[in-house]
Amino acid sequence: MNTTVPLHIIDLHEDGFHPLIDVSLFGKPFKLVLDTGASKTALDNTLLTEANAEALISASDRLST
Repeated sequence: MNTTVPLHIIDLHEDGFHPLIDVSLFGKPFKLVLDTGASKTALDNTLLTEANAEALISASDRLST
């Protein structure tokens, strides 16, 4: 059995290439950039609110590398 998975690669600010993946958040489809070298996952507050307006989402300015 063979399975084909479409692969979409983007050049992110001329700082390397990253896969763009299809995900589902709260049952709604979105496209996210997958950073395989990141130590944490970051999601945009606007995207999360669009995915689930009833969820209690708090913004954070904390960044890590």
